[in-house]
Amino acid sequence: MDLRPTSKAQILSATGNSAFYDYKSDVAAFGTVRGRLGYEMGPTLLYVTGGLAYGDIEKITNTYGSFFADAKLNSWAAGYVVGAGIEYKVSQNLSLKAEYQYMNLGKNDVCASPAFQCFGLSNPIKDDDYHLIRIGMNYHF
Repeated sequence: MDLRPTSKAQILSATGNSAFYDYKSDVAAFGTVRGRLGYEMGPTLLYVTGGLAYGDIEKITNTYGSFFADAKLNSWAAGYVVGAGIEYKVSQNLSLKAEYQYMNLGKNDVCASPAFQCFGLSNPIKDDDYHLIRIGMNYHF
């Protein structure tokens, strides 16, 4: 299980705009609960991974003109994560790894919230999805 908290700093971000408003999506913290399935070739392990992803999402929508109100939404969202990696055992107790993950936390649009009304405007906000590359070192007990 992973948890990646931060102290009031964005760690993942996506932006965009339409003819009516700009939007920004930040993830202040996220975590995963994953399994791994792999193939061992001597000291090398090739694997795929997947499972549950969750994150603390902040959506900000800035509208143009005075008729529409700006909106901000903070919420926790759940989705999925899939990926693949390689791990190499350099000694009896130490291994190095590199991993790619695709994390999708679903559609978490400000306009979809009952607290905000977007007056029937089409909402161009896509899924909250992120591509992650991780490198690391594991100690084996």
